[in-house]
Amino acid sequence: ECTNCGIASACAENKCKEFTKNIVMYYLDYLNDNTEFESWMNTFTKFGKALTGKDERSKDIWESVIFYNYIQRAMNAARTRPDSDDFKKSENAFFDILQEYKPNVIICWGNRLFDNLPNTNGEYGKIIAIGERKYYTWYYQLKGFKASLLSIYHPSVGFNWESWNKVIVE
Repeated sequence: ECTNCGIASACAENKCKEFTKNIVMYYLDYLNDNTEFESWMNTFTKFGKALTGKDERSKDIWESVIFYNYIQRAMNAARTRPDSDDFKKSENAFFDILQEYKPNVIICWGNRLFDNLPNTNGEYGKIIAIGERKYYTWYYQLKGFKASLLSIYHPSVGFNWESWNKVIVE
């Protein structure tokens, strides 16, 4: 069994430690035409479009963002949900990342994650109103900086990048 994630089959060589980094690098290889398209890449493509507001694959945007998986253990299968203990155990690593990189903006993929993020060191921020919909933000106030957090739908399913671009820009 892997000492990092607890999954024996997926981590015979502790691959979970580099999983997120390897996924992003593989996606960047696709953007650079060095590997074939796979359907999961649509998630990253839609998010990139939501950030840029352009209907095109963007390599540049991925050079200006940090992609981070909040939950610090691998799930056993696709569409597996983390439990409350997973969220709690991931808090310290999250604050370490924030303190190290000091982001201005954090975009949270999914309401489940937003609802389970730590509500310490911050407060509710501005409410973004677009049409009839309201989107809530949170501000983390940490040592020497403030980071605004916005929750969006997870880009893997039911995600309209044009609509989310309007919210992100706001």
